[in-house]
Amino acid sequence: MWREAILREYITFPPTLKDAWCDIIKSQLKTAWRKTFLGIYHSIGVLFLMNKIITSDSIGSMGEVRITKRNSLTKSGRKAYGRGRIISVTDWMKNRIVSGIGGYGRNILIRRLLSDNTYTGNITHADLGTGSTAAADSDTDLETGLARAQVGSSDIGNDSGTIRFFFADALTPDATYREFGTFIDGSVTLGTGRIFNRLILTTPYVKATGEDTTVEVRFTINPL
Repeated sequence: MWREAILREYITFPPTLKDAWCDIIKSQLKTAWRKTFLGIYHSIGVLFLMNKIITSDSIGSMGEVRITKRNSLTKSGRKAYGRGRIISVTDWMKNRIVSGIGGYGRNILIRRLLSDNTYTGNITHADLGTGSTAAADSDTDLETGLARAQVGSSDIGNDSGTIRFFFADALTPDATYREFGTFIDGSVTLGTGRIFNRLILTTPYVKATGEDTTVEVRFTINPL
């Protein structure tokens, strides 16, 4: 019982008081008592470490986006169709997978798991936009969508999948883009479908005439 009492009191101490109290105990207690207390001290450290690991590596879903800019024409002047010379590639940027009870983002996944098939759950399109308002769970669309592309290709792994969208030069207005999002059950019409994820670009993406854009989206379900 006395060990539990020590543990309860110790947990409530601020860090500086914990260190001071530990120094006093180590200098005054007998060897046997010291070993017992240090064992408790070690156990507390393990508990804190376990909590940190569980918190930072918990089960969840995550989305990441990467944008590649290429020349829209080959050296011979023909259309490159996304295979032109690479001009720039961004780092992978984490985005928000939204969640709205009306059928957006994570809510659609929950619906499908519970046999509510109102929405297919298939991502069909993606939009680039110029809005800059921070992404939120309550998002139902981009703030200012400007260009749309359909799924070009995809790869499926055990716990992750990657989708690619090709924004051709001729169909993508020259602009400074600040937001991106994918949509479930969309059509060729801008903004249609149910938004799944939204990203505010860390660095705005500037698209000029003669440039094709490929956006890769990688989704991962993290294990415990």
